[in-house]
Order: sequence, then C-alpha cells, then structure tokens
Amino acid sequence: MIELNNLSKEFQDIYILEDINWQFKSGAISVIVGPSGSGKTTLIRMMGLLEEPSRGSIYFNGVEIGLSDSENLKSRRRMSLVSQRPVLFNDTVYNNVAYPLKVRGEPYSTVSHKSLSVLELVGLKDYKLRRAVTLSGGEIQRVAIARALITEPDVLFLDEPTTNLDINAKVKIEDLIRDIPRSMGSTVIMATHDIAQCQKLADEIIAITSNTLVSVDTPDQILSIFGLER
Repeated sequence: MIELNNLSKEFQDIYILEDINWQFKSGAISVIVGPSGSGKTTLIRMMGLLEEPSRGSIYFNGVEIGLSDSENLKSRRRMSLVSQRPVLFNDTVYNNVAYPLKVRGEPYSTVSHKSLSVLELVGLKDYKLRRAVTLSGGEIQRVAIARALITEPDVLFLDEPTTNLDINAKVKIEDLIRDIPRSMGSTVIMATHDIAQCQKLADEIIAITSNTLVSVDTPDQILSIFGLER
C-alpha cells in the first residue's frame, strides 16, 4: 500500500531519516517503534503528506505522491491521521465526528448513518450529544479515531495514540486499534515507544534506529537494537 524509496529527511544539515526503503503490508497493523526523537513522527507525517521529504519518493497504491497538488489531494482523501494530542472542536461529539463528511458535501442521511456507526465502533454512541470539552483523555482519543475512520480510509496513521492515558483507557484504545483492519478494512501504520504494545498489536514490528528502519520479530530484538535490558 505504501512504499518508500530512498526516503530521507534533513533538518539543519542533520539527517533525521536517511535512505529508507520499505514496503508496508496492506491490511496489516505495522508498528514503528523507537525512542523519542528517533524520527517516528516525522516519518508518519511524510507518509501522510503533512511534511515533505528532503529527497526520495513515496508511493501510495502504486502511484508516486508529492508530485502535484491534485494527486496529493486524491491520495490525502484516502488517508487519515490521528496525532498524539488530537484537537477537537468545542462542539458535540457527533459534530466532531461528522465534520469530515460534512465538508465533503455528503448527504445528511449518509453523514448521520456513518457518524453513528463509527461512534458505536469506538464505544461512544451514547456520548453523541456530549460536549467534546467534557471528555476524558481516552474518550478524546477515541473520538479522534472515529473522526479519522468515518471517511473509510485505505490507511490510518496513528502517532503515539496511547501516550499519557491511564491503563483502562489505554486497553480500550488498543482493543479498538486491533479490530480496525477487520472492521474497517484499513491498513494501520502506528508509531509508539511502547515495546509491549508492539507485541500486543503488530502484524509487523519495525524499529527505527540509526536514521533507518529495521524489521524485528521479538521484543528482545528491540531491546538489543536500542541497547536496553529486560
């Protein structure tokens, strides 16, 4: 679904990511693991067309992206991204989730049906009339995921989606993520620093180290790559 060819990102003459070549598996949960500052968010943002690479190319569904605004728009409409600290409108949960379809001009019946469906998927259907500002951190994250899923994206990018959540909220988010490829048919590409989360969620674990990506099979390999002890 997404292929990276010689992808690099440079900041002030320092390479954060360098000559990355990778193919992300369609219909899978690919988890990119690495410590803070390793380039996880930068990589997610480049694949999501929110940041330009210094060099190299990105292919989405076999088509190179980043070459024109029109092609970028077509590709971007097939992607969704949930950031570590999502921002919701000071409005109801329903209106926050429905917003992407409203701006696309979808019929009212479609907006209503899909909004209630994704709210049920994330376990917040009964919260549809609640004001977003009254929600807990975990509930806000679930609303953000519902808003991202309502467009039925081919790929969902998640950047540290459980950071700073309590254990109960974290488990709910993880259970939701694990079900997304089956329930929505979306490929999930997720960044985290949580090694245990990789083992729990990932079909494919990818360590980001020395400015590039490395495939790993076990948590022990991740610990070894980053020079950590169990």
